[in-house]
Amino acid sequence: MAERAGTTPSTLRSWDRRYGVGPSDRTNGNHRRYTHLDVLRVLTMGRLIGQGVPAQAAATSVLSLTDDDLLEENRDAPLIASAGPRDRSAAGAGVARSASSSAARGTARSTVTTADPAAGDGAPRRLHVADVDDEVAAAAEEREARETPVRLDGSDLVDHPTVRALLAATRALDAPTIAHLTRQVLRRHEVGAAWDDVLAPTLRAIGRMWELGELGVDAEHLVSELLGSELRAVARTGGLRVAATPILLGAADEEQHHLPLLALEAALAGHGQATMYLGPRLPSSALARAITRTHATSVFLWASISRRPQDVLWDRLIGLEAPVHVVLGGPGWTSIPVLPARLHVEVVGSMREAVTALAS
Repeated sequence: MAERAGTTPSTLRSWDRRYGVGPSDRTNGNHRRYTHLDVLRVLTMGRLIGQGVPAQAAATSVLSLTDDDLLEENRDAPLIASAGPRDRSAAGAGVARSASSSAARGTARSTVTTADPAAGDGAPRRLHVADVDDEVAAAAEEREARETPVRLDGSDLVDHPTVRALLAATRALDAPTIAHLTRQVLRRHEVGAAWDDVLAPTLRAIGRMWELGELGVDAEHLVSELLGSELRAVARTGGLRVAATPILLGAADEEQHHLPLLALEAALAGHGQATMYLGPRLPSSALARAITRTHATSVFLWASISRRPQDVLWDRLIGLEAPVHVVLGGPGWTSIPVLPARLHVEVVGSMREAVTALAS
């Protein structure tokens, strides 16, 4: 198995012991036996770690995959790495036994792509996993096992393993890993929990890193686009929507953030709620017109920019004749004027709270 994964037996034992990624069967003599799916889990684990994903986050991602997902993830991946001289016959037999598997695509040495400082131009080079010094690999695993938080500055700490993995992939502009980790987070958790616990902290950390000059706007745009795509996919597969007046989702005037709206759309889809996504920078006049034309009784508005009590938004809402439940999310709602009783205004502090307020 070590030959197939391009790593060492001690590393495989470590993955099994620490993270539960290992053989699912043992003989009466306690010898490890890897099934085909076990092999694919190990190969996926090694591939994610090679891309810079922390071991704990990689293991969590791998163990969350269904059997079908695992086969799809490894559809084009080689099953076996090149063996050493003393084990070539055994390795060849392993390939023969696996030839009927859809994942057996031939023989190839397991590699990862890294930057080569000596090249001077940032060009990628091919690094053989089996050539990595065992002591260096062991030391890296020990550091990962301690789950040392990442410090962004003198006060900000990032200690969630998946957030750290997403930040590592963002630094490398590794789009496949960003998409993979995001997809797995959304599969394992309800959207509200995924947003509050992983995705929103990741976006905040990326914003902070941009302020500190550690990331460029290219990285920020990449993550935003990939995350938006994954959230839209969840919304599309969220199940049957209630055939009723939709909940309107929009961001206040001049507010450009739209990912919270997409996350709420996906979360409400999971509850069967029909929504109408109106997007960022929604003029107050357009919001009032949409409420009137759709006969909406519930509206969600996002704002990260501070809104004033004399904001024209409030005048537009006061001018509505029908009662409306207005749910406000984001740090921008710091001051709200006195409003008529027919406008039920509720400020929420998390995506979970927003879902509860709108889906109940």
